[in-house]
Amino acid sequence: MNSPSTEARTSAWPRPCSAGPTRPGYSRRIQIALQLTGAARAVATDVRRTADQLPADHAFADVVLKEAHRCLSGAPDGTVRCAQVRVRLIRALYERLDRLTEAATSRPARAL
Repeated sequence: MNSPSTEARTSAWPRPCSAGPTRPGYSRRIQIALQLTGAARAVATDVRRTADQLPADHAFADVVLKEAHRCLSGAPDGTVRCAQVRVRLIRALYERLDRLTEAATSRPARAL
């Protein structure tokens, strides 16, 4: 019986999880991930600036910012998962920014 080896059969299967440059839509997904990365960096800057203006401890903002730095330090790989991770990060950054902004507006104004 002349049947091909299991390795030969499986290596011929299409790789639907592959997100390399030869896959359709790869460059579009990379551009989306790059735009999301830029948006996340902008919101992270706002979070840092707002947190630094508050006198209280802002440890949770630091945690979110460290996570943002970790997530954004790698190059986007052009997968849907990569874009989803960046969208979730932007959501978390905006939530933190909203809380910090609320805390900043609720504190009493300083006397001049």
